[in-house]
Amino acid sequence: MSEKPEIQTQDPSPFPPAAGKDGKVGNVEIEEQVHHEHVEEISPELEALLQTDPLQGLTDDEVARRRETFGRNELIEKKRHPLLKFLGYFT
Repeated sequence: MSEKPEIQTQDPSPFPPAAGKDGKVGNVEIEEQVHHEHVEEISPELEALLQTDPLQGLTDDEVARRRETFGRNELIEKKRHPLLKFLGYFT
């Protein structure tokens, strides 16, 4: 009878073991980060430049008027020849 070789298996979990009370996993130290919420403040100069109340936003009429004056807020896409784009990767 033939003997079957022993197969060694590793831990199948892709996650590291849980940190101990000292915040260390093996020889790696884990540092917890505190979330700081930033309150957005808009300066009076910027508010005057935008000509709108940042807390209320624009009315539908104001949106239509500004869109008529300034156009849509979009950029025109520049088309490049596919061969030139491909060759550009080598420069």
